[in-house]
Amino acid sequence: MLGSMSATIADWLAIPETRRAELIHGRIVYYAMPGPTHGMTQGRLFGLIETRY
Repeated sequence: MLGSMSATIADWLAIPETRRAELIHGRIVYYAMPGPTHGMTQGRLFGLIETRY
């Protein structure tokens, strides 16, 4: 039964570096890369915060 098998370090190391993933308690968890809108919003927020401190 594949659903009960745990991922190993070897499985995690086989993932291409272009994919963001972590090995957490035997599960490989994939993360999406932030897009351009996220980066622009983060930059604007930093600019607002930086000028006040």
